[in-house]
Amino acid sequence: MALIGSIQDFNLFSIFTMIKSQNKIGTFVVQNENASVKIVIDSGSVIGINSSKHDMDDGLLLNLMRLGLISPEEMQSIADIHTRTLKSIKKIAVESNLVPIQNIQTALTMQTMDIICPIFCWKDGNYRFDSIVASVASKPDDKIFPAISIDAILLEAAQFVDEWPYINEHLPDYSQSLVRTTKSKSATDEGSNISENAVSMEKAEMPLSHQEEVVLSYFQQPNSINDIISTSKFSELETCKCIASLLENKFLKIYGHETLQTPSMLLQISDIKKKQMKMFAQSSALFWPSIAIFILIPFVSYLPIGEKSINKGIAGICRHDTQISNKQTEERIAIVKVLNSAKVVEKSISVPTGLSENDLINKKIAELFEKNTPNPDKNR
Repeated sequence: MALIGSIQDFNLFSIFTMIKSQNKIGTFVVQNENASVKIVIDSGSVIGINSSKHDMDDGLLLNLMRLGLISPEEMQSIADIHTRTLKSIKKIAVESNLVPIQNIQTALTMQTMDIICPIFCWKDGNYRFDSIVASVASKPDDKIFPAISIDAILLEAAQFVDEWPYINEHLPDYSQSLVRTTKSKSATDEGSNISENAVSMEKAEMPLSHQEEVVLSYFQQPNSINDIISTSKFSELETCKCIASLLENKFLKIYGHETLQTPSMLLQISDIKKKQMKMFAQSSALFWPSIAIFILIPFVSYLPIGEKSINKGIAGICRHDTQISNKQTEERIAIVKVLNSAKVVEKSISVPTGLSENDLINKKIAELFEKNTPNPDKNR
């Protein structure tokens, strides 16, 4: 069974609720002109996800690092294995015993929420649900992925849809750099010394929440919102919510167009990418020489250098004066010479003899022309 429709006609909350209530098993694809998201559903839970705008392996590795579940050394080790074997990051992390399954599932849950929640804000697009009989959860690889309840996803998505328009309205361009103000430095220096009972007449002087203090700490140097989202241990919604609040309360301000330094975590990931490319370049250094060898060897062996040549037919592209030792080809050349030497004398054809070293050819040619030459006596 396939369920197809438009988001404008039937919103995603209703579709997910219907799929959950009927315990459907299958794949749900939502797409618009900018992105496509594929969600695997099994009996009221999401057990897999993929997105055209996200590299799932890189995203999982980044989330493990953001949440502090792996060290930079472990991240490098997993990335190296992934480059050599092309296995998925979650498989490598489990098989290498570098990351407990629970930590991988925590990172996968965060990744899933960051991908699914924004699609509930789409204004246009299409959806398709294809029901299947057998549960894809029986696959060994899918057992690593945590079964995320549709109810939990709908709750998170409802919060996202409710808060995101306000948050997005109070944020500058994501590539715009932000910097801490003097006020923010004094606030973070006081930190936990601020009493919970402290009362201020101005909202800007209210103590920061734990999430806001953590997000503010990421701005030790000017950074863009995109960089902080990639670094923060919170979800994209929570991170942007904190940044919007910090901007509104004047703990952050727009920095300008000065050159920014890349956050340390992004530098680590960038270094890993460069090492992977270097490894690939080294492994492919002999690629083009190998291709040249594989092309040249067969071509050279195809040249008609003797009777044992692999492809005698290529002789047709050789120069006319090429010396060919093939017996069959010599006989054909001899026949052509005989035909070219034939002369018409008084309506009869005179065929010179001895033009070919092969007596059999001379005899056959003579018989051929004698048979086909008109006899004047017979005509009379």
